[in-house]
Amino acid sequence: ALARPALPETDHSALTTRPLFAPTRRPVIPEPEPIAEAPKEVAPPPPSAPDVTLTGIVGSDGAKRALLSIDEDPAEWFTLGDSINGWTISAMGSDWVLLSNGGQNLRVELFR
Repeated sequence: ALARPALPETDHSALTTRPLFAPTRRPVIPEPEPIAEAPKEVAPPPPSAPDVTLTGIVGSDGAKRALLSIDEDPAEWFTLGDSINGWTISAMGSDWVLLSNGGQNLRVELFR
């Protein structure tokens, strides 16, 4: 008798779970591979409001200057439009300064 080579072991579960001559037999439809979502670009958070102390304001409506101390550093003079840690001086009153960053505003008042 001729020796037959051994057949490789294969998975025959499809034969038992899907009988060959059953009328409901359908081809195996592979599950689609999940589509990886592109990483969403996240805007960096706006800079946090600086710790600002208003020490004084001098000048008239056209040319005011504010003496501000930032994060407990020695006070310096600033004018309208100057930038402080990403925040811009957008307005000045007789006893206050308004800092703006995008849609955020921070009002710093004298002696408060």
